[in-house]
Amino acid sequence: MHKVDSLGYPVGRGRDDLDMGAFLNVRITRTAARLSVLFQREALRPNNLSLQEWRVLLNLAKLGNCHLRELSRISTVDPSHASRVTKALEERNLIRRFLDADDSRRMRLTVTVEGHAMIDQIWPIAIDLSARIEREVGVSDIAAMIRALDGVRSFANTAIQNDEP
Repeated sequence: MHKVDSLGYPVGRGRDDLDMGAFLNVRITRTAARLSVLFQREALRPNNLSLQEWRVLLNLAKLGNCHLRELSRISTVDPSHASRVTKALEERNLIRRFLDADDSRRMRLTVTVEGHAMIDQIWPIAIDLSARIEREVGVSDIAAMIRALDGVRSFANTAIQNDEP
């Protein structure tokens, strides 16, 4: 077995000058991936739901109803994936489509009673996982991390906007 660093990279092979742990994008991505695996294992797989389906279902419940394009943007799911995900959720009767009263060429989406029941089943597991992490890491450290992540996101948003023509 090879030794690995805190991010899981092998130690003593390759280029030691590339400290991937210093690269914020890698650290955030790896942390998010591990948390996603944990959440999927504890909450989603037992309910036969994918992470993208959960994000779409949860965001749609929060919005009440919306068009697919808005749901895709809010859920940060690629539009083509959002289309497939909403179709799968609709087939499971977790969401439904209906005609937009203002534009009969467009469809709106909403969560069904069964979809809300699914959320009500998973939500306490999500809250419990967050509470467990908070107890392990500490309330003040979590609060500081949230502030820092908000600052990083703000920086990235500003940098992206400044690069746009």
